[in-house]
Amino acid sequence: MTNVNADILLRDERRVLAKLDPMQAEVDALKHLKAESRGRLGQLLPAIPDHALKGGL
Repeated sequence: MTNVNADILLRDERRVLAKLDPMQAEVDALKHLKAESRGRLGQLLPAIPDHALKGGL
């Protein structure tokens, strides 16, 4: 492989990584939101039967 080919491959790799890094940040943020939502849901679900029995539904 010549230096020119290696330079082209390296440039392409950097271009791809530049696109993947922001996507990975979005995936990480979504994972955090998912965990947060599950935690909130876990807190709300036990309150539903109590709320229903008190005529709240």
